[in-house]
Amino acid sequence: MLIWGESTGKGVVNPLDYTFKRKDFETWLEGIDSKAMRGVEAADDFEAQAMNKLNNFYKTWETRLSEQGLIGSKAHYEKFITGRERRIESAQKRLETARNIDYRMKLEVRCSAIAMR
Repeated sequence: MLIWGESTGKGVVNPLDYTFKRKDFETWLEGIDSKAMRGVEAADDFEAQAMNKLNNFYKTWETRLSEQGLIGSKAHYEKFITGRERRIESAQKRLETARNIDYRMKLEVRCSAIAMR
């Protein structure tokens, strides 16, 4: 917000500046964000500073969310699929050796549920 205030030449005198000029700020920020995503060069130093802050924010959170498995990567999904395949194989092996009908039915349901997830 401070960068926006500097770019207007008026600054941000108090927190209410944002409240009263919210549309101006949001329009400015959306334009900069759009330029950053499309790889368009910043028009001035203020836009460059804002783009840099936005890009750093996105990089930080992309890393954090990826580490937690909330943004999947190819490696994440390959590991996920391998784990599911192991669980299905394990349940199928138990199913092959199951003698009790009730237990066998539970395992069949479980195999189906694992495959559907």
